[in-house]
Amino acid sequence: MKLEELFENDEIIFLTYLKVITQSFITATIDVLEKIDDECKNITFSNKLYTIFIEVAQNIMHYRCREKGFKAFIAVGENSEFQYIFTENLVKEENKKKIEKLFKEFLHLDKSGIKKLYKEKRKSGEGKHIKGGGIGFLEIAKIAEKIEYSFEHFEDKYIFSLKIFLSKK
Repeated sequence: MKLEELFENDEIIFLTYLKVITQSFITATIDVLEKIDDECKNITFSNKLYTIFIEVAQNIMHYRCREKGFKAFIAVGENSEFQYIFTENLVKEENKKKIEKLFKEFLHLDKSGIKKLYKEKRKSGEGKHIKGGGIGFLEIAKIAEKIEYSFEHFEDKYIFSLKIFLSKK
């Protein structure tokens, strides 16, 4: 999944952001999403969208390269089947390895397996209060319909693309 594909397909993009991700950005964006979503009137769906948005934004903050001038990209949109959140950010090789290891640990699992792994990690304290501990990705996987990710080599780093799908039902 690449950024260009979002704009090539017949998709509706509600929100895009290209800048450094901060906690104040996350708060302000949730306010914007609430206004956009007022017509939805589906509180369960809205809560899932907000939870995923907060988790991906925090993951960008934890895993991003902290080089001056590099910005992350976030888009919230929908296609005929799903609403989604798409992100791209630059990560160092060690973070690429961490992310890949985490995804390989749970992306092949069904929902009950993801929930079980989530409970095990919470109970064990593994990753607790550690940036990039992986619990956020598991939180996303518990409620997402589908997750796609990729890494593209860029100089001595990687562009990490992540697309999380939520059913519109």
